[in-house]
Amino acid sequence: MRNLDQLDQWESEARGGIKLLSGRISPRLIEVCRSWPLMTVPLAEERTGVSRAAGQRNIAWFDAQGLVQEVTGPWRFRVWRASLNSEA
Repeated sequence: MRNLDQLDQWESEARGGIKLLSGRISPRLIEVCRSWPLMTVPLAEERTGVSRAAGQRNIAWFDAQGLVQEVTGPWRFRVWRASLNSEA
């Protein structure tokens, strides 16, 4: 239950953080992060219906804002997860 509470709080903070952004990708990316414990660019691309480049840009923005955390190295086959409060 604790992780679900943290995920609920993360979602609320993430939605607050994207309010100034226009477009449909960021809200969809939040849903992907909620639904999948680990996320890749191809998964984000498939689940949000956007191009790979748009998926990469949005994940990079989420990463820069501290909304997601990369769990692999900065090379090929990168994987991210939601940055929950206990991990910060």
